[in-house]
Amino acid sequence: MSFNKSVSKNFIIYIFFTIIFLVLNEIYYIFFIEESSTNNLENFTYANYHDHSIYEIYIRYIYEGNNLLVFGNNYGIASIYYIIGEIFESNNYILLSHYVNQMIFIFISLSTYKLFMALRINLLFSIFITFNPANFYFLSLINKDSFTILLILLFVYNIYKQNYVTLFILIIISTIIRIQLPLFGLVLLFLLDYKKISLVYKILFLYIVSCTLSVILVNNIELISLDNMNTSLGFGITKITKELNQNYYIGSFLLNPIKIFQYFYDYLNGFTYIYDFSKFDLYREKDILNLFFLPFSIILLLFTFLCKRKVHEISKVFLLIIVAFFIVWLINPTINYRYLSLFVPYIIIAGIYTLNIRINNEK
Repeated sequence: MSFNKSVSKNFIIYIFFTIIFLVLNEIYYIFFIEESSTNNLENFTYANYHDHSIYEIYIRYIYEGNNLLVFGNNYGIASIYYIIGEIFESNNYILLSHYVNQMIFIFISLSTYKLFMALRINLLFSIFITFNPANFYFLSLINKDSFTILLILLFVYNIYKQNYVTLFILIIISTIIRIQLPLFGLVLLFLLDYKKISLVYKILFLYIVSCTLSVILVNNIELISLDNMNTSLGFGITKITKELNQNYYIGSFLLNPIKIFQYFYDYLNGFTYIYDFSKFDLYREKDILNLFFLPFSIILLLFTFLCKRKVHEISKVFLLIIVAFFIVWLINPTINYRYLSLFVPYIIIAGIYTLNIRINNEK
């Protein structure tokens, strides 16, 4: 009975903070997005205008009936907003996306609550997922990130609760948002649920599959011009990987571990933007909370592994989310820290939760 009362009290407090965040996001929209859109939104870093403008172009393609049979990362999200625009008879996609993202945030909040209650995790950890300042950026304009955050939570929850029918429906739906997401869901299911095989063997097997797919991708699908790629994406490793894949089929197998370090280097490089106000860019500044906690969590987790201490099962769940991310996203030959930013909260939670368990065990 007391547990139910505690859950009820926690839920009320949680909903209160959810409403506060929604109000703050509304203020953010009014002052930064709506006001900026009356001028030239492209000059502002308060939202991902670049992607928004691309999706509007694809929405126009759909209106015109062009390339409707093309399968790609952009047509799915564009189709969603095309349908929403038709329903509400509006082409003001800045406003429409605002209300869609507000609704998505409500589902993110409820999904985080359900997952944390199922795992019996303190709701204070939700600050890194639900109430993370980065969400002000992710909840602006047309983007895939808000949907991705929600789907990650739903994947983990349904795998943990063994709701396989719901999980596979979500995996099918996720193909509309990002082509990497259904593969991520399947990889996560294999890592978290199928326990007859050693976790080390599972990760090794998935790494081989990931690298093989990366070699096939680079050698057969010219997604971008890798020869003309800016060297800031991987310090030239991307180009070396491509050449080794094309000539010897071993580039991804040898260099993907280095790319993992580059993901983190690129992400942690955001510290330079925090201390240099002349470089203010909300695309970087949005990660300020994560940037302060991530190094601490990484050090703590490394210490745990090096000392051969057992990782708590709950921390392992969050760490395997990161493993699944790298298994899937390393198939892509390029490196972009923006994808990692969606998964960093799970590293932080794993680290802090590990510390919390250790402190409680020593009392």
